[in-house]
Amino acid sequence: MLDQPGPPLAISWTVCAIPPIGMLAYLAVGWRRNKPSERVAALV
Repeated sequence: MLDQPGPPLAISWTVCAIPPIGMLAYLAVGWRRNKPSERVAALV
């Protein structure tokens, strides 16, 4: 059996997960600041 090339798999997955987690945090902050539910209620 050959050795795995590159970094350990757990480190690779952790590094790859950083951008999506950052994007979700960014969207959550924007959602909380804008309160879209209040704007929808005003339109109805």
